[in-house]
Amino acid sequence: MMTLQDESGSTHNEPYAPHPVIIIKGPQGFGFNVRGQVDEGGQLKSINGNLYPPLQHISNVVPGGPAEDAGVLIGDRILEVNGENVEGESHSRVIELIKSNPEKLRMVLMSVPAKENERLDGESNSYGSDDEYEVSKVDITILICHKRTKCGKSVVLL
Repeated sequence: MMTLQDESGSTHNEPYAPHPVIIIKGPQGFGFNVRGQVDEGGQLKSINGNLYPPLQHISNVVPGGPAEDAGVLIGDRILEVNGENVEGESHSRVIELIKSNPEKLRMVLMSVPAKENERLDGESNSYGSDDEYEVSKVDITILICHKRTKCGKSVVLL
């Protein structure tokens, strides 16, 4: 069982209890990637026996990077970023908060068992980017063409 210690010195003996982490940015960034649903809101899900709105999660941790040094694990669910609750928030909002302090990042994370992580990933079909820094939305236009015959000639209308 893992014992976690928060900023106040309190310890948490439950391995899957929400816990704070502080990451000091290194030369290559914070050393992790975030993944999760693109839009905010969504259906509540049971995670570690409690109901939560969709949560962004850690999809990659750079070996030897600042996030790994801070104890961040792949699959950790993000509950708070720099003091702001992000439960049910959009991917772009969470990334915006991560980037809001260019040197230091404070998050409250909740680790999940590997089997739980697989279940949660399998339930979601609306993911954002794995990129820690960029997320893009692309609008598309679909043209519908109609073919008409006018005066014996075919005319295509767009």
